[in-house]
Amino acid sequence: MDWTFDDRRMGSLSGMRAPPRPEDHRIPANTMPHTEGEMVRWARLYDLGTTLLSFGRLAALHRTMVELAGISLRERILDVGCGPGRLAIMAGAVAGPAGETCGIDPAPEMVQLARRKAAQAGVPVRFEVGVIEAL
Repeated sequence: MDWTFDDRRMGSLSGMRAPPRPEDHRIPANTMPHTEGEMVRWARLYDLGTTLLSFGRLAALHRTMVELAGISLRERILDVGCGPGRLAIMAGAVAGPAGETCGIDPAPEMVQLARRKAAQAGVPVRFEVGVIEAL
C-alpha cells in the first residue's frame, strides 16, 4: 500500500522518496502560524498545571507512551503539538544521538520552553514553531 500524501510538500512514505527535513517547513519564530486548533499561550502555567493535575504521574505516563510506541535506537520521531516538549524529550532520549527527534507546536512560547527543557536534559531534540496543517 502506498501512503502518499502531498508529494510536493511531504514526500512519499512508500520509500520512493525521502521526506524533506523539518526545517523545510519552518515558520519564522516571530510569525504566528494559522491553525484550525487552539494555541496555548501560557506555557509555564500549562507545564505546571499538567504536572499538578496528573498528580505527579505525567513522567510515568510518557514512559508508558514511549514503550507502547516501540521507540528504539536510531528512530526518527515527530511530535506534533509537542507543547512543553516532555514527551519528545523522553522519546529523543530513547532514540539516542543516532536518532532524530523533532517537536512542532504552533505556540512560540511552548517551543521556547521545550528548547530550554531539552537543553537542561541534555537531549538533542529539535523544536520548531509549526502546525499540522503544513505537513
